[in-house]
Amino acid sequence: GLDLLMRRAVAYNALGDPRAREKCLCLKSCSQTCRVLALAQRYPGARFVYVHRHPYAVYRSMMPHLRSWDLQTTMDDADDKTLREATLEWYSWFLQSYLEQRAALPQGTRLIEISYDELTHDTEGTMLRVFSVMGIPVDRAALSAHCEGLRGYRRNAHPPLSAAEKALVRERWAAAFEAFGYSTEEDGR
Repeated sequence: GLDLLMRRAVAYNALGDPRAREKCLCLKSCSQTCRVLALAQRYPGARFVYVHRHPYAVYRSMMPHLRSWDLQTTMDDADDKTLREATLEWYSWFLQSYLEQRAALPQGTRLIEISYDELTHDTEGTMLRVFSVMGIPVDRAALSAHCEGLRGYRRNAHPPLSAAEKALVRERWAAAFEAFGYSTEEDGR
């Protein structure tokens, strides 16, 4: 997990390994996002990119994922009510943890928050902004070629939320709407 990756990164730095200067350790994991303060304290030069998404879209995406995960890990098929509550609880905890730690980050910590929509609608422009804020040099031709290769990407399709589901998400995840400026009137696709 994270501790093994951190130990390797520290070992590369301690040994003067050139890979430590040429590469960045990139973690894409919700569990690491909830540890952003510990990472910033342990690695004062660390840089963070947080990609947020409309809460309705998060809920629509998490429900099938949790259903599949539950079936794979427990060989049991939890009922919708149980999965719904697990989804609502988990993201509430995750978001609260992130927002509290974000507020406590040391002065000067490089953190940029971008929306999933801006990333998918203007991938190249958004990534150029991220690299600029982070102070990371960019090979624009390579970035353009990479973004061109993403043009055929299609999001998973999920059914729209019912009025009752939207009400639950609005109530339980109000902090996400507020923190990232999402409208409760939007569909959140």
